[in-house]
Amino acid sequence: MTVTEFEEKYYLHDSSLEKVEFDAENKKLTLTIDLCFWMQLWYEQGKPENGYIAVTFENVSFYEYEDHEITKILSDLDTEIRTTKIDETGALEILMWESYSKFDDDIYPILKVKAEKVTVAEVRMIDLTTQIIPYKGTGNFIFDYSYDIIKKYLESMRIPYNEEIIAPTDIDPAWHIISISKKSSKYNAVQFFFTKNKLFKICLCEDFEGSLSNGIHTGMTIENALNIDKKLFYNDESELYESPDGYWFDYERDSRKIFTISIFIPAVEREDFYEYNW
Repeated sequence: MTVTEFEEKYYLHDSSLEKVEFDAENKKLTLTIDLCFWMQLWYEQGKPENGYIAVTFENVSFYEYEDHEITKILSDLDTEIRTTKIDETGALEILMWESYSKFDDDIYPILKVKAEKVTVAEVRMIDLTTQIIPYKGTGNFIFDYSYDIIKKYLESMRIPYNEEIIAPTDIDPAWHIISISKKSSKYNAVQFFFTKNKLFKICLCEDFEGSLSNGIHTGMTIENALNIDKKLFYNDESELYESPDGYWFDYERDSRKIFTISIFIPAVEREDFYEYNW
């Protein structure tokens, strides 16, 4: 479709801009948008009210956007689309509203793009209801898979994610962390930890809806978990509840509810972890 046809078909007011990717060499711009399906004229009752779409502009002849760091500060930023229009040059103009929670300040950046063609694809999300299997993984994500393979899979499925690199110490290899959120949520549902290019830990967070085979899941109280798994014990050093069956969890001190469950490869529990033969 043309840029004008896209602007006429998709009503973007109150939808959120989640990611901006501009490939200058191939003249391609892709916007990942959390779209309010229910606000579209073509919306069908009973279908999901919100969902991610990838809007790709091809053969871009003009692109301008004053905020290129959106994916790096998303946790501190709410980005909503206010209005769209086609300007006098034929370019799509998107006016946004960004509210910085840390600084109590608002800005109104404008994104402009002129292109020959626009395509829209629905973005898939990973299954957040799969069983959590210690020492193995969850769903399609199995321990010892490489960082490259999992990242390529997420990108091929157009699954949005955030990424960061941390260095636990000055001498140990850095960790790559890939975080994925549930639709229409700014909180993490699952995090994948890699070192030496291999997946070694998975952290299932509050928005993850799956459970261990014994029924323990995030949102459950510690007391209920202790009744299910009698081998759970509190580690004073890590301040986590741990199980010899290959998982540990953290909890909210006030509500006493589990908010993360972590599973990992057996080598995580060894002192010579970084000397493990990957």
